[in-house]
Amino acid sequence: MTAAFTWSKELGTGMTTANDIFNRPNQKSLADTSQPLVLVMGINYEVPKVTGNKLVRAVVGGWVTGGILRYASGMPTPVPTSSGLASYVFQNTRFNRVPGVPLYLKDLNCHCYDPNKELVLNPAAWPDALPGQFGVSAPYYDDYRYKRRSTENLIIGRMFHIREKTFLQIRGEMFNAFNRTRLPNPDGSNPLATLVFSNLGVSIAGFGRINAAASTTGERTVQLVGRFQF
Repeated sequence: MTAAFTWSKELGTGMTTANDIFNRPNQKSLADTSQPLVLVMGINYEVPKVTGNKLVRAVVGGWVTGGILRYASGMPTPVPTSSGLASYVFQNTRFNRVPGVPLYLKDLNCHCYDPNKELVLNPAAWPDALPGQFGVSAPYYDDYRYKRRSTENLIIGRMFHIREKTFLQIRGEMFNAFNRTRLPNPDGSNPLATLVFSNLGVSIAGFGRINAAASTTGERTVQLVGRFQF
């Protein structure tokens, strides 16, 4: 077994289009791919041939199992972009952040909300910049992130020796082995967007909406592999 744990912080300037060129400090921000906590494990185990019974040794011993597991922080969520400055200087700016106001209506990493009917981001945390003024927000914040997404792939197989240089390998591979549902990221583009629901109460548009019908994934995938080498 091997394991690697990373605790990091990646910063940069100009991670997105420059906002207020007269306010350089708010150009410094997290990188858009920053994940401060990452744990990766690789596992490989071979069942030993411990019994004296030849039949049991042949059937049970020699199987190899293993996997690659990765758990990490969610990716940073971009701060909403405002177009209220475009008519003045022909560029966009960013919404401001209200200190102390919760960024989420629901915890993205819990299983406590209905993605079809509930909004998960809080529009009250992001007021628009005043007309003719630049927003003062950074492009990304460490406490404003999408849902964590894990990677869990497992394998089991065995190599059968037929002759000195002749082998038969069979292998079963499972991707997303624990069948975790992967919802798309919520819409965080415009806190001022009008909330729209269908007659069935399903969200159609709005800040913090998860379009679960569009690209929900997460089905476990299993494939069987056979290889004959001579």
